[in-house]
Amino acid sequence: MRTAISAHTHPSFPLTPLLSTRAPTSPARQPKRIALAESQAQLDAAQTKLAKIMARIKQLDQALAKLTAQFETATNAKLKCQQEADETNKTIDLANRLVGGLSSEKTRWGEAVENFKQQEVTLPGDVLLVTAFISYTGCFTKTYRDRLYDGLWIPFLKKMENPIPVTEGLDPLTILATQADIAGWQNDSLPADRVSTENATILTNAKRWPLIIDPQEQGITWIKDREGEALRVVRLGQKGYLDSIERGVREGNCVLIENIGEEVDPVLDNVLGRQTIKKGRAVMMGDKEVDYSKDFRLILHTKMANPHYKPEMQAQCTLINFTVTQLGLEDQLLAGVVGAERSDLQKKKAELTRQQNEFMVTLKDLEDGLLAKLSSAGGDFLKDEALVLGLEHTKATAEDINRQVRGSRLNDRVKMHLPVSPFPVSCCLPACGFARAPCSLLSMPCATAACYRPPSPPPPAAGRHQFAAGMAFPTPQETPALPHAALRVVLV
Repeated sequence: MRTAISAHTHPSFPLTPLLSTRAPTSPARQPKRIALAESQAQLDAAQTKLAKIMARIKQLDQALAKLTAQFETATNAKLKCQQEADETNKTIDLANRLVGGLSSEKTRWGEAVENFKQQEVTLPGDVLLVTAFISYTGCFTKTYRDRLYDGLWIPFLKKMENPIPVTEGLDPLTILATQADIAGWQNDSLPADRVSTENATILTNAKRWPLIIDPQEQGITWIKDREGEALRVVRLGQKGYLDSIERGVREGNCVLIENIGEEVDPVLDNVLGRQTIKKGRAVMMGDKEVDYSKDFRLILHTKMANPHYKPEMQAQCTLINFTVTQLGLEDQLLAGVVGAERSDLQKKKAELTRQQNEFMVTLKDLEDGLLAKLSSAGGDFLKDEALVLGLEHTKATAEDINRQVRGSRLNDRVKMHLPVSPFPVSCCLPACGFARAPCSLLSMPCATAACYRPPSPPPPAAGRHQFAAGMAFPTPQETPALPHAALRVVLV
């Protein structure tokens, strides 16, 4: 073994004789070689088939990728079409809702436009009548006011060479005051008759200083309750009255000079005439310069029933006659009886008035908001869902408000027109000793036959206490006796 190894490792040892002397392949190995060759052939065939299959798979993958891309494109197109169809349906729905909402608003807005057009024609005449009412009717009683307004001014405007159009049946109170204002005044002790309401309207709208003629002191009671503790009450001639007026002028208070006569201290002429200096920042009171506040207000009051003032005094002030007349006392008695016998009606009316004012404010806010959105909507406003929703909300709210307002007005008319007594209270006043002095407590009903059973009771005058629709005057035999509480009213 060592010899063989050394012989193989020796460099000079020839290898060829050894290879050539190897024994030939054994016949037993031939099947294996054949099997190897066959396996190799099968392997080559399988690899060739595999290559073809891989190539086919590659083609199929490419085709799948192409089809997948086409499918995604088609799916996206479908989704886009579906989205466009949904948006179109939504736009159609919003358009239908918008048309439906505006169709109802069209009627109301059309009526408003027609009213505005009519007001555009009658506005100058209406303003002329209202300003004349404020300026000239305050010093007269109700009879003369109606004669001036209905019997002289309106016919004069219509008979002019160029007639000035005015609103038919114009009531100055509807322009100058709201129901909320009137309810607030009555809560502050203003009598509930028409004359007192007109006087309060004139006082709150007049630019000149009001001078109220108030023998019964109903007006001054209302003013004190309305102004409260902020009111400065002085009397001419009392100690320190000028200092109090000066402080009111300087601090911008409301000053009430009560119980004046037909003459006023000349020191107050500049204040009455608003003759200011230094561009309205000061006023001279005698020889003293006093700072003048823009918030300063002056109210003059007299107890004289029939005063005579100088023309310059009447030019500086707005005279307002709070004197209680027979008609005014009748309305006050009726209101007092309603308040005493059916206080629930008074509360209901106050609540209805408050609701109506809130409804009007809400409706106006909704309309202003809707018009602002319509005017500011740019482009295709049919896609503005908030606008359509706002319109529907405005429509629903407006319908609800109008329904409630109609119901409240009907209830108000029915409840406030129910007769307290079958005949006007004025028939009781002569028998009860009506005088110009303040009325005392009427604790017992009048027992005269003329009070309860007048032979032919006249219908109530227009604009005054009315009976409910469908009710007739009862005959004397049908007239019930009034309860004692019907006249238990205190008029201050």
